[in-house]
Amino acid sequence: MLLDKPQNIAELGKRIAVFAASQSESAVFQAETAGDPAPHSEFLAGLRISRREGHVTLTLAKDHWLELVAPTDALRAFSRKFEGLQDGDHHHWYAAPMSLIIEADESWPGFES
Repeated sequence: MLLDKPQNIAELGKRIAVFAASQSESAVFQAETAGDPAPHSEFLAGLRISRREGHVTLTLAKDHWLELVAPTDALRAFSRKFEGLQDGDHHHWYAAPMSLIIEADESWPGFES
């Protein structure tokens, strides 16, 4: 699950859209890991994205990073999943071998950028 305040979710989506429109082959979006992850057991380190033709894959790496590998069109679609989420809204991103829930929660402490 990717959980944060609505404005932070929207900002991440914009950053992913910029990457999708670029010629870069990879991008790293480090998560804020200070604080208490309760009610969850831990924070993930962040999201690493690689642009590659073929099937979309989403995995959890041994170093606790989410890793998304996808072609450009799928990256653009992924960035749109972050748009317009209000408090309590969520979207699902279906990939293999795992999927992701992107959720906006105004009560989540979040971390101001």
